[in-house]
Amino acid sequence: MKTPSLLFVAMLLVGCGTTSITRYGEVKLEQTKRLTTFDLWGVGPKVVWNLNFPPVSLSEAGKRKFRIRGINKAIIPSNVTLRYPNLPHPFGQRDMSKQWGDAKFRLTLTNVNSGARFSHVFRLAQTNWNYDASISSSPHFTLSLYDSRFHNSFNKASWQRVSDYDVEIDVLVPTRSGSHALELSGRSSSFIESH
Repeated sequence: MKTPSLLFVAMLLVGCGTTSITRYGEVKLEQTKRLTTFDLWGVGPKVVWNLNFPPVSLSEAGKRKFRIRGINKAIIPSNVTLRYPNLPHPFGQRDMSKQWGDAKFRLTLTNVNSGARFSHVFRLAQTNWNYDASISSSPHFTLSLYDSRFHNSFNKASWQRVSDYDVEIDVLVPTRSGSHALELSGRSSSFIESH
């Protein structure tokens, strides 16, 4: 019977494990421990952390602040995602720009201990978003904060050990369609050394 062995191989390639969730106010940190393949020669335990912020509506101007304190895995938002309701056909950025209009928001990260700050105003129609409708059932645009465009004001290395910080999203000009939302997320992973 080849089916059980194929299933075992598939589990190793995809990985299987357990997930725990820690909350920091409205923000969730998911920690998943799993066995996974690496370097094409071995199988080992790996931990994956996903930091997920709740959606922030872009329908009206206003500020939303998230306070992260004592996060055990120093992880910060690394991706900005713009979501909108399912449409009858995929829309590219040019199509969405009409609905975005002059919409813009400011993202600010503040290190509570050092006072270090990253702040940037994103103009939706003028930002070069990544778009691929095939990667999710919910169409969305993404942008990495590690992108070279933010390199001077956002230094990834200086944020790697931060465990206490604030994240503020300030919707300066709302979108023409009230159904748009903004989400922040972060991801980190490492292999666990066996002793």
